[in-house]
Order: sequence, then structure tokens, then C-alpha cells
Amino acid sequence: FLGILLFGRDRVGPKLHYLSTICVCLGAHFSAVWIIIANSWMQTPAGFHIEQTATGPRAVITDFWQMVFNPSSMDRLVHTLFGCWLTGAFFVMSVAAFYLLKKKHQEIARSMMKIGLIVSLIVLVLQLFSGDRSAQYVAKHQPAKFAALEGVYHTAPSTPMNVVGWIDEKNQQVHGLKIPGLLSFLTYRNLIDP
Repeated sequence: FLGILLFGRDRVGPKLHYLSTICVCLGAHFSAVWIIIANSWMQTPAGFHIEQTATGPRAVITDFWQMVFNPSSMDRLVHTLFGCWLTGAFFVMSVAAFYLLKKKHQEIARSMMKIGLIVSLIVLVLQLFSGDRSAQYVAKHQPAKFAALEGVYHTAPSTPMNVVGWIDEKNQQVHGLKIPGLLSFLTYRNLIDP
């Protein structure tokens, strides 16, 4: 379907070309679902037990739906899909901008730009909430991972957020621009960690 979408515009009818566009979109979403579920299951496994085998222990799925809806899968899926939709909206706007600069397909380009701006504005706001929720989940259930993501070597009340910096592994600290208490506020909604 991707081949038809990219190279078939003048080789197939408009209905088949449109169908291939829909199939590429649905296929990408379906693929994202299973990739995110697999990755989320590795981060927050559920619905399994460990079985000893001749080659060593292995995880065996005991409940398919618990595996699919593991504690982090839906947050990660929503966050990823919002990111993909933002990328798509900005791609549409870049094509529209190219057409407008070249003074080609003006009417379609203006419609593309308008739709791209509306979609990106809505999804960007939703992405902020989704990212915040995902970060809070990681901080609660995978604190070591969260500390590594944020460059925190030692936890302390009113933990600052590193905006720009470089890591000093020898002294276990990050040098650079920090906003005092921001990481504590974003994670726990107060300036002093609970």
C-alpha cells in the first residue's frame, strides 16, 4: 500500500490511491500499537509467570489482556501516537509552505496549512498532558530510570531540573543551567519531594 501511495498516483485510479492512503495510515497505527505494547511489557510486565526450562528461566504469558493492558502501555501508546500526529501535521504544513512559496496549488496549500495548524495546536496541548502523565508514571514505578533520564545522581528536596548541561561522571553531577525545584514540582506537584 505504501508503494501504491507513493508511486501509484498516475498509475491507479483515485479510489484505489485513496484506499492505499487509508491502509498506510491504519497499518502504521496498528504497528505502533504492538511495538508499544511489547516495549511497555518489558518495562512494566504483567500477566506472566517465570518458567524454568533446560536453557534457563523464561517468561510465559498467562493472561494476554493483562499483557496488552500492562500498567504503562496505554500511556505510552497515547504519547507515541500524539507524537506521530504532530509529526504528520508539521509535514503537511511544510508541504503547504513549499507550495505557497512556489506559488503552486495555492488553494489546496492554504487548506493544508489551516488543517495542519489546527491539528498541531490541538495535539500539542494533548501531548503536554500525556507527556506529564507518562513522566509521573516513570517517576513513581521506575525511579532509577527517571533519575537517569533527568540526570539526577543524588535525590534531594527541591530537586532542580537540568535545562542545558553536561555530565561529569567522575564527580557524579550535571553542570549547566538548572531551574531550582522544577523537577520536584513537575513530578510531585510541590517544590519539596514527599
